[in-house]
Amino acid sequence: MRRTIWIGGGVLLVACLAYLAGPLWAGWQLRQAIRTRDVAAMQSRVDWPLLRANIKPRISGAINDSAEASGTIGGAVKRALGSVLSSTAVDTLVTPSNLSRLLAGRAFMLERRNGTDSKVPEPVDDSAEDPDDPLPTKRVRWAFFESPTRFRVEATNPRLPNSRIVSVLALQGLSWKLVDIDIVKH
Repeated sequence: MRRTIWIGGGVLLVACLAYLAGPLWAGWQLRQAIRTRDVAAMQSRVDWPLLRANIKPRISGAINDSAEASGTIGGAVKRALGSVLSSTAVDTLVTPSNLSRLLAGRAFMLERRNGTDSKVPEPVDDSAEDPDDPLPTKRVRWAFFESPTRFRVEATNPRLPNSRIVSVLALQGLSWKLVDIDIVKH
């Protein structure tokens, strides 16, 4: 009887640790996929339709705010076409390959200038902080559960002072996937 209780307790402990480590492991895997520009790995770690659906209202809202602030005829046209254009732009641009190119930053620009388009960049030394690393782990400020099925990671970027990059992972089945990204001013 005692042995059964110990085994059950051990299994429960392992399950709890796996649950708590799950979003951190998924985030690390996504980070590695982005750093190496592994499009297939990114596709499996992001819920692309939900990510696009979460980004669209923020883009549309920013366009409408800009249009209202201008108060001109151009602003009225922006307001009229803003939601349609932002929706189309998000659907077109928020893809694994575009995300990897965007986050590759300077390396991608150098490749374009040199006329090459390699799939995988040179290996990165993890012992020193790379100034061009789009997702350095040293810049993570908060990582916590918002709910039992949502995990939030807040990071800073020196190129965006007074802002935080907020990523939200959601539990879908037995895996954690990225479902939202936002830049929050503070």
